[in-house]
Amino acid sequence: MNNRPKVLVSGCFDELHSGHIAFLKEAASYGDVYVSVGSDATVAELKKRKAVCSEEERRYMLESIRFVKEVHIGPATGSVLDFAPLLDIIKPNIFFVNADGSSEEKRKLIESKGIRYVVSPGIGEGAGSGVARPFPNVTEEKGERELPPMTYTAGEQDERPWGRWLVMDAMPRSVVKKLTILPGNRISLQRHRHRSELWIVVDGIAEVQRDKQSFTLRPGEQIFLPKGCLHRLGNTTNTPVTIIEIQFGNILSEQDIERFNDDYGRDTDTI
Repeated sequence: MNNRPKVLVSGCFDELHSGHIAFLKEAASYGDVYVSVGSDATVAELKKRKAVCSEEERRYMLESIRFVKEVHIGPATGSVLDFAPLLDIIKPNIFFVNADGSSEEKRKLIESKGIRYVVSPGIGEGAGSGVARPFPNVTEEKGERELPPMTYTAGEQDERPWGRWLVMDAMPRSVVKKLTILPGNRISLQRHRHRSELWIVVDGIAEVQRDKQSFTLRPGEQIFLPKGCLHRLGNTTNTPVTIIEIQFGNILSEQDIERFNDDYGRDTDTI
């Protein structure tokens, strides 16, 4: 019998990034995490733009994160209190919120239901924020700030011989990409001088090489690639593989690639 407390968190979780992962990890330290994710209508109302990822895609990605037990799409109310109808369905013991997302309106609603209201003690921004928290082991090279800055823009996308990528979010020191690796394809064997990466498998089975090690990763599993390590991502199955790639560094560019082997005969100018 599971006696762990139920912890409810709420947010749009559009443009999923490392801050969201850190926030959900914090929430999981209090119990089993249940997520109320904002509907497409709520994203449009609160953010005044169309959602980058549909509500179903955002639910699927959140369900793939190991810190999350269950995900519900909130009613299309367009309100920051869109989670309210779920309180009587999920019956959480704790409502967990980041400092920026906390409000007296939320607190009064939660406490009127006899639910404990907990504000995240973590450093940095949490769910619903456009700023990612630094990922553990991400280091800053001395003098790196003098080099050219990030060149990605949110919404940028490109087709590659192995599949395609889409920039879901672009921030000063982190970029969130969605990679699709087509069946029987793989990216080049490469390394980066100025960035580290986190790969999270959303769908399919990914084959990963990191230096001399090989890994088979399934949905919900992840791997961290330190700056300077040799790495490669491949798909040996007959269905596409979807990866969320989070890049960290002061230089975030397609030019920061040193290629050692490529199935498609490309030079070092493109990934």
